[in-house]
Amino acid sequence: MNFWRTVEILGKRKWLIALSVIVAVALTFGATRIARTRWEAMVTFVVPQSANLGGSLSGGDSAEAEASTPRSMEGAKAQAVIYSAIVRSQDVLEPSLKAVERTQVSPEMLKTIEFVAIAPRLFQLRVQESAPARAKALANVLAENFEKVYKRLRTQQAENTLVTLKRQLAETDGALHSSRRNYDTYRNQHQIVGTLTSNLDIALNRQKDAKQKHDEAGQHLADEQARLLRLQTEISSLPETVTHEIPATTNLVEKQIREELATTQSKIDELKKRYTDAWPEVKTWVEKKEAIATRLRSEEARNQNGATASSPNPRLAELRKEESTLKQNVAGTQARVASLGLEVGAVQAEISGYRGLDSQLNALLNELSRQTESRNSVATRLNLAQQAYDSSNSQTPIAIMDKVSDFNPPINPTPGRTLKLILLAGLCALLGTSSIIIALDTIDRRLRTVKEAEIALPAPLLAAIPQPMGKVTYASLARVTELVPRSLHAESFRFLGIHLLSGGAKGMRSIMSLSAKAEQGSTTTLTNLGITLAQAGKRVILVDANIRTPELHLVFELPSAPGYTDLLASPNAQCLGEVLRPTSIKNLQVITSGRQPNNVWEMFRSNNLAIVAHLLEDQADYILYDTPSAVLFTDALNLAPVTQGAFLCVRALEPLMGAEDRLVKTLEEAGVKILGCVLTDVPASVVEGYKNYQHYYHINGQIDEIVAKESSPNGLPSLPLWIEDTSHDNRGSGASQKS
Repeated sequence: MNFWRTVEILGKRKWLIALSVIVAVALTFGATRIARTRWEAMVTFVVPQSANLGGSLSGGDSAEAEASTPRSMEGAKAQAVIYSAIVRSQDVLEPSLKAVERTQVSPEMLKTIEFVAIAPRLFQLRVQESAPARAKALANVLAENFEKVYKRLRTQQAENTLVTLKRQLAETDGALHSSRRNYDTYRNQHQIVGTLTSNLDIALNRQKDAKQKHDEAGQHLADEQARLLRLQTEISSLPETVTHEIPATTNLVEKQIREELATTQSKIDELKKRYTDAWPEVKTWVEKKEAIATRLRSEEARNQNGATASSPNPRLAELRKEESTLKQNVAGTQARVASLGLEVGAVQAEISGYRGLDSQLNALLNELSRQTESRNSVATRLNLAQQAYDSSNSQTPIAIMDKVSDFNPPINPTPGRTLKLILLAGLCALLGTSSIIIALDTIDRRLRTVKEAEIALPAPLLAAIPQPMGKVTYASLARVTELVPRSLHAESFRFLGIHLLSGGAKGMRSIMSLSAKAEQGSTTTLTNLGITLAQAGKRVILVDANIRTPELHLVFELPSAPGYTDLLASPNAQCLGEVLRPTSIKNLQVITSGRQPNNVWEMFRSNNLAIVAHLLEDQADYILYDTPSAVLFTDALNLAPVTQGAFLCVRALEPLMGAEDRLVKTLEEAGVKILGCVLTDVPASVVEGYKNYQHYYHINGQIDEIVAKESSPNGLPSLPLWIEDTSHDNRGSGASQKS
């Protein structure tokens, strides 16, 4: 929004802005009169450097009081809040009011008494009264009583803190003694000598040695068991007796033993790829191979001898003796492994016991440490509290530095404040009201002037039709170019006719009126445009293609059927002659809407639409189509193939919804040229030049009425019978508004 547009908006609402400023100034002036003049008396206090300011007021001990001493403005402001609460308390306020002969205490009076921090150790008691003498007396009395009460509170608080800390010290001593006794008893019960860590380290070393011995015994046991298994395998493979034979050739048994030996050797080779020779499984298969080789040698010897002889096997007896000895060794090793396992378990149990003792002993030790720290903290706080108590008895915690006197008189803080408040209120009202007006105008998308319409509309503005005024009403607006030809409204419609006759639309014969939504004045614009062209000597046919809400038959007092839908159903010359209806205007004919079809979409999409268009073009110079809302219905888009141009009707003082731009773009893509826009229902005050010529239209309006009466057969204006007189209504109602 540019500067001059802002000036224009504010200029239209200048009286509203002036009224808001006047009201704000009046209310502010009245409020300052009600508040009256106030006198403020100030007493200055100083806090000594050695004074402890927090202890007596914060409810804490002396250590906390020392920490809360106001060494900065933040601490001083917090202390000032405490001082304000004390000075407003009953102990200070009641004797002070009695001293100045005042007995009533009101909430408004309490608001006039406050403590303010002006430095880390400087404070002011400020008292406001309507008279300077009263402010002086009350401030001095309050200051004296506050000093006494504050010192008493400090002393009482220090004494109470001292007693409380002595009691806490006795309690912590008892708790500390109990914790120490529990700790010593626990160590004695579990025979803990020295530190628990050293005992635990010894047990862990014993556990390590026991586990190592147990693992070695287990490995030895596994080796002996493997040897026993190999020995038993070999024994099972040896025969009880030895037979000697001398075979001439190798027999079948020898062949099987050789195959078994080859299989065993393959298995051993496969295992050696993954394990060493010391692996138990490798040793087992090697021993098995040796047993098979022994059998093979026996079989070969028997075959070579060729004779058979049986005798006890000496190798078998030797192996059985070795087996007996090895079994005894295995049994001994198993017993040793079991014994070492028990030893490992015992050491593990001992370690587990130490671990449980560790957590409990640590808990007791932590409790003892906590109690010791608590006792030391209480003892330290007790010493500080004793110092604070001694200090409160010997020093003044806060002292009066400057009372209200002739050298420090009460002051009047109100001079000039009234004028400042009035100026500030007027400025705020001016800026606030202006901001609201500009904001409301910014978000207002209504078309209020012709200039705004030229900027906002998606096509050039062809004509601006004023609101009905004077003798022109909403009832007569549909045929104003016929009934009141010298009116401003008739002239506005003629601008649209000039554009068709000699402007960029010259040569276009089929034109339709569009509207994005209902009640935009498209029917009224179409009828007056048709009358204007007919008065210019052109043959015009008005076609009511608004099947949804037809109105042309109401405007010209004609029956609605047969009409356009009947012609689309039977596109021939005979039907055309039946639906073409003459009017009171020369060269102007009307085709009403006709009977309601079952499917409007099917009717408009048929080939008969183009046939009817050619029939109409043979009968007239201009064919003007009236259409329904192009956003709600597709009728206007369906007429695009038989129309050459279109104009968009938009009602003033209504917000644009964005559908107008989409509608224009869609029709242009369909090949229909948008001639421009018609702004209807425009206030006459914004029509350029109306103020200079309104007397002309007013006088001519009366002449037009006389002419219309003379032209009517019964002496009355030639108005449609279905229209009511709405001359006292700015907008009208019923079908006239829809037009």
